[in-house]
Amino acid sequence: MKKIIFLFIILILLLSSFVSAHQPRIACSKDAEKGISVKNPEISKAYYSELNGKPHFYTIDSKNNFPIYAGILVPGKNLTYTVSFEISNESSVIYSGDGSNFTWWLFYEDYGKDHYMAGPEFGSQFKSIQNFSAGIYTIKVFNDNNKGKYSLAIGDVEKFSLVEIMRAVVNTIRLKLFFFSR
Repeated sequence: MKKIIFLFIILILLLSSFVSAHQPRIACSKDAEKGISVKNPEISKAYYSELNGKPHFYTIDSKNNFPIYAGILVPGKNLTYTVSFEISNESSVIYSGDGSNFTWWLFYEDYGKDHYMAGPEFGSQFKSIQNFSAGIYTIKVFNDNNKGKYSLAIGDVEKFSLVEIMRAVVNTIRLKLFFFSR
């Protein structure tokens, strides 16, 4: 019985720590070059990847209107390169977040206990300020050399199932070992 109570307390603590966290996703660079499909774009996710010579693409194909948030971050406390992103639909660029002409700021993420430099965002303070109509949208992540690690945050609705919590714990460990290692 004591073990069950202890596990229940640990589960409650884990659940409460995810209230303001994005669902972490590790995006293989080769997959991101071809294009990653973003499901449920309103649900808050953070895609971690590294540009390796080519831009990365994230595609939203929604049958319904949805609130949109997108923002770019670079790991670490010092900005040694910038990353930009564009949101486009099938006919035009809707938003261009130019990382080279942006005043980046230091951001500390409580869940993972990590520092980032926060860059351009489509939204405000990590929240959506606009809805998009149903349709196909592409987010292109790039810089002049197409080099460097980044995290692309998409969505602002914080939602974690038990499976997502377990995935987040595993991905956070993987990110600590490989993404944030120097």
